[in-house]
Amino acid sequence: MFGFGLGKILTLVAVIAVVWYGFKLYNRLEEQRKQRLEEEEDQKPKPGIGQTEQCQQCGTYVVTSSAADCGREGCPY
Repeated sequence: MFGFGLGKILTLVAVIAVVWYGFKLYNRLEEQRKQRLEEEEDQKPKPGIGQTEQCQQCGTYVVTSSAADCGREGCPY
């Protein structure tokens, strides 16, 4: 009547199902990737947090791993 055969309809349904489940799989994998990245980010040390020590010249506390010269004479950093 319309020129559609049962085979064409089944093929169309199969293609739609493959695309549908493909998107579901992609979204699930993307969510797992985001979750894994968030967990890795939580385990990394936060910037600015670290071992500090008091500067012998000016008396302020500085992070030893990223200390910079304070501009005063005799600054050990």
